[in-house]
Amino acid sequence: MKLLGISTDDLQNPPMARAFVMRMTTLLVGIAAAIIVGYWVGNGQNFYLMCLVGALVVSLVAFGMQRKAWILIPLTFLLTGSLPKLPIPFAVRDLGVCLAAVSYGTYRVLSQENLRPKPHLLDLLVGLNVIYLAFNLVKHPVGFVIFGSENIGGRPVINICIGLVAYWVMIRLPNSVNLVSRLPYFVLVSATILSGLSLLLYIVPSLTPAVSSWYTGLDNSAYLNTLRDQGSYQRLKGLVFIGFQLFLVLCAYYSPATLFDPRRGRFYAMLLATICILATGFRNYMLWAMASVAIGGWMYRRWRELIIAGLFGALLIALLCFGQGRFYHLPDTIQRSLVFLPGQWSDVVVADAEESSTWRFQLWKDVIEWKYIKDWWFGDGFGANLQDAIATYKGGSNREFIILSGGYHSGPLTTIRYVGICGMVFFYLLSISAAFYSYRCVNECRGTPLFPVAIYFAIQLIWGPISYTFVFGGYDGYMPELLFYVACLRLLFRMSDELKPRTIAKTRLAPVQSLATAPA
Repeated sequence: MKLLGISTDDLQNPPMARAFVMRMTTLLVGIAAAIIVGYWVGNGQNFYLMCLVGALVVSLVAFGMQRKAWILIPLTFLLTGSLPKLPIPFAVRDLGVCLAAVSYGTYRVLSQENLRPKPHLLDLLVGLNVIYLAFNLVKHPVGFVIFGSENIGGRPVINICIGLVAYWVMIRLPNSVNLVSRLPYFVLVSATILSGLSLLLYIVPSLTPAVSSWYTGLDNSAYLNTLRDQGSYQRLKGLVFIGFQLFLVLCAYYSPATLFDPRRGRFYAMLLATICILATGFRNYMLWAMASVAIGGWMYRRWRELIIAGLFGALLIALLCFGQGRFYHLPDTIQRSLVFLPGQWSDVVVADAEESSTWRFQLWKDVIEWKYIKDWWFGDGFGANLQDAIATYKGGSNREFIILSGGYHSGPLTTIRYVGICGMVFFYLLSISAAFYSYRCVNECRGTPLFPVAIYFAIQLIWGPISYTFVFGGYDGYMPELLFYVACLRLLFRMSDELKPRTIAKTRLAPVQSLATAPA
């Protein structure tokens, strides 16, 4: 006779008895769980069901993915929108980073392996920024509306904490060069999802309320325009994710000069990325595309490659600008992306771009002249007073709300507003040092599978501080991204150090192998 696949005669054997007990326990737990879930479903207790599903997901990730769980961080890092269906509307990025952190903690407990990397100067600079932010938070406490706080707007603090957790996990958990070499593609996946959903909402605006009830981080301008019955040109802002990330990946994995060869498939991928960026109407991302070609060409073949890529890119843009108004008329949203260059642009587009620039310059002037920043040395902290925020919201003035919250559309001014000049010094020390070490990392990884990944992050770390300072930026949004980029840079340094002994061993082994295989 057999019970649960085990003969009763074999139960006298201790190993078989333990196997029987495990199977019986699993069966009883499964029956009990089925009864409980059935009871919850019958009584409509969806909260407990969601908690159970969450616990199962955490368990599967923690014990199933183990050291591969870090993949969740790049896969979700662009997904900053929240999930309103959850009891607490966490952002997808928050969940991805927290799941990876739980997996890291589980692996650290169950394994005796030492995951601590070698100390680095970048770790010290990150620590200085974190310590200063903690001091700033004590000096200017901020909370959330749901907790009844007097000062609200603490979401940037949560985002920076999430970035810090991602930093901690990323420099420790990954152990596969093969997976790390695909890191930019993981980011590209989330960018494709975001742009695909945004394009769907542009084509079918009526789906916006339904989709937004599940995820909030999408461009809903098409839906708002239908409600307001506005006749202005429509910018496809959501395509910036796929356009920007695809352009970065192409400039990292391929020599930028080869992107302009029509005989190669990468040429058409570059055209797709360029069209997506142009369709957004963002002038700063056109500068990002130009910088990506220039920096990528410099990293691949130094000055020769940089000149070739620059000439091809300049010729393509010059033809596009010269033909506008003479041989063809580009859509207004594409014209807006190129309006800072000479050309016969639409009067509507020129007026819109000039109004946007004038509005920003006037805002910066008013912030300085009217002393909206009270403490220039240590900053005014994040967020704003709850009553002031309510009054500004009722007044319906977007400009007043921006002044109140500190979103000045300027990297240096927002940094001073939140953390002061002292905090800005720590911030630029970290960002400039990261730019310097990204160049060194590219040279360290040259000739290895990590070389394209190093270029991918070097482009962002080198051009990032320049764009942040002179074009557009916000401390509350850029700081978590910077922590993620620096973490990936530290990871690449660690991986390249681990690859060196293998390369040396193969080099030393090669003569011996050649002698052993030589014909007698």
